[in-house]
Amino acid sequence: MKIKGHQSFHIRRGWIHKGLKEINKNENLFNDKDIVLTDLYGIGSNMVTSLKYWLEALNLVERKRDGSKVKYKLTLIGKIILEKDPYLEEVQTWQLLHYNLVQNEDQATTWYWFFNEYKGSKFNRENLFNSLNSYIINKYQKEVSERSLKDDVSCLLNTYLNREIQTPEENIESPFAQLGLIEFDSKKNGEINYKKTSKKQLNELLVYYILLNIAKGKETLDLKEIIYSSNGIGNIFNLDMYQVMEKLDELQNLGYIKVIRTGGLDYISFIKKIDLIELLEKLYKH
Repeated sequence: MKIKGHQSFHIRRGWIHKGLKEINKNENLFNDKDIVLTDLYGIGSNMVTSLKYWLEALNLVERKRDGSKVKYKLTLIGKIILEKDPYLEEVQTWQLLHYNLVQNEDQATTWYWFFNEYKGSKFNRENLFNSLNSYIINKYQKEVSERSLKDDVSCLLNTYLNREIQTPEENIESPFAQLGLIEFDSKKNGEINYKKTSKKQLNELLVYYILLNIAKGKETLDLKEIIYSSNGIGNIFNLDMYQVMEKLDELQNLGYIKVIRTGGLDYISFIKKIDLIELLEKLYKH
């Protein structure tokens, strides 16, 4: 479990590109005393700590111990994004990173909880705080400070909410906002309410990548697991049963899977088996 590893900063535009580029050049970047990271990245020291956290939570870099030192290396996903979409301009890149983030319960506990365990479709900050607090107490038998949990809730909302930008200097909106997964709903008696939404179409190859990850080598996958389970497409992208079935039908028409509904057993069977990294590379040629 990890709470507030982000130092209260959501991801800013340009952070990931800079992070990947510099680590690719120097794996000792975060340990090199001759490099002033605040100057290199043009951000404050707490933001540097936040950037390092996000790179790990998004599964773009991983720590590797080299004797007494720790190196930060790009993961295979980090390398593919740096090569295929270095400035992270493609929406499917942020959909992939969203998937990486919300299945990372160890490093992004609040994000995992909200998209996998929290069942409310409409909510306010107080709802989220109380539900998150109960989840952590029940699952981890730990108590986390109210301030830390409220900071995590705020950062979660700031990660996905669109904001009205008045000047270029205020452009600190998170790139995840373009996914349209959380929106303002209403304001009553000074209290702001939000809702889960689904605005962006998912690329079918990204859907297939996620299905193969869920299957973990199995030849078949239960439809209920795809739609309703933790880390399933339905939960992660706020999709209902009909929206998930639409994506599965697309994959079936492309010859990747077969949807089988017989004798009360509803599942998919994998027809094309593709290496996950090869599939991601194909995603950017699509």
